[in-house]
Amino acid sequence: MTQDKSKPTQPEDLLRHAEALLRQSPTDLARLSVEDVQSLIDELRADRLKLEQRIEAQADELSSTNRKLNEAIDQIHRVKQALSIREKKLDAIVDSAVDGIITIDENGQINTFNAASEKIFGYSEEEMLGRNVSLLMPPPHRDRHNGCINRYLKTGKSTIIGVGREVEGRRKDGSVVPLQLSVTEFTIGRDRCFAGIVRDLTEQKRNEREKRARLDELSHVSRLCLVGEMASGLAHELNQPLTAIASYLQACQRLIDAGSLEKLKPALNSAERQALLAGEIIRRMRAFVSKRRTTMAPTNINALIQEAVGLCEANCRQNSVRLELKLAEPLPDVCVDSVQIEQVLLNLIRNSIEAMAEMPTDANRRLLIETGSCEGSRVQIQVTLKDSGPGLAGDQIDHIFKPFHTTKPKGMGMGLSISRSIIETHNGRLWVDPDAPDGAAFHFTLPIADGSDNGE
Repeated sequence: MTQDKSKPTQPEDLLRHAEALLRQSPTDLARLSVEDVQSLIDELRADRLKLEQRIEAQADELSSTNRKLNEAIDQIHRVKQALSIREKKLDAIVDSAVDGIITIDENGQINTFNAASEKIFGYSEEEMLGRNVSLLMPPPHRDRHNGCINRYLKTGKSTIIGVGREVEGRRKDGSVVPLQLSVTEFTIGRDRCFAGIVRDLTEQKRNEREKRARLDELSHVSRLCLVGEMASGLAHELNQPLTAIASYLQACQRLIDAGSLEKLKPALNSAERQALLAGEIIRRMRAFVSKRRTTMAPTNINALIQEAVGLCEANCRQNSVRLELKLAEPLPDVCVDSVQIEQVLLNLIRNSIEAMAEMPTDANRRLLIETGSCEGSRVQIQVTLKDSGPGLAGDQIDHIFKPFHTTKPKGMGMGLSISRSIIETHNGRLWVDPDAPDGAAFHFTLPIADGSDNGE
């Protein structure tokens, strides 16, 4: 029997081929020639060599795979270690932050509550983890918070994310704390989360109140000084109705003596009007100099200017100053303390009158007061006072708003400094135009009252 020529071609078929030969009978094997046996032995050796090579290649591949796997495991360990270090650093930063840091999930449950948050609200981290963040809110915000989150998750519209704003928080003892809050959104896997950074404004609010109280005191002193400077003009303003009252009463006396009682009533009516006028002047001055706290309210700036001008008309006449008003109509109300803004107006008007009083008597003494919308802003009103006086030198412009700097021989140098502080307290700005062609030009802005019609 000759050798079967269908030999295996792959090393893995070697055993099956050998087994097939061994199943042949001894008689068949005895018939094989020496050449066939030698050929079979050579083939077996060749197949064994291929098998050994294949095993060696697979062993090398397994060794390489194992080496890569070990490297990957080492890399995972290094990444885990780096993440652990990073997490510890982040925890340390969060815990040492001055501001409170609170993170919540999309259900409003707290995941992070740092040490600053504990100090602000009085709760420990253990007390707050897993609880709803609305616990830190006073009514009615507490009841609306979850609805706000759900509405944002559905619509994607929010008015607080990415925008800093002032809010109120509720401490563990039930007291309310003023806060500055900013909120941001982030994701962990498929979970949406929110982080809030809160800053306790208690000390800031206290400082603001103290600063406002000091400014109120300075403003009161400044108003008293301003009234003292306006004394001669006010005396003249009061003298007119008082003289008229005296004249009308003398006329009434003569009418009574003459028995013309039917003419008495018009004269008494005229005397009454003059008495009311004098009383109004005194009332306005008393309200102006009274010691009081700052009270913000929507106010018509044009009406406020006209009232301030009324107090200065006598001074304008005495110094031959022509006063012109160019008041835009209609204008929205501004949110101001009317007495303090009237003080600023009176101070600026008085400064212009005194500056022009030093000019020759035949000079054109003119003061223009204008109002209008602030250029480039729809939420502020601008007031401008321009005079035809000698103007300001460059070095004066640089220092004119500094305390105790004055260009007057008997001035204290506090009027403009206090005026600027008043305007800035009202979230406005007071400045002088360095490029005014003739005289001096002062400008100040004031914010429009919330909900006020813009007049357009």
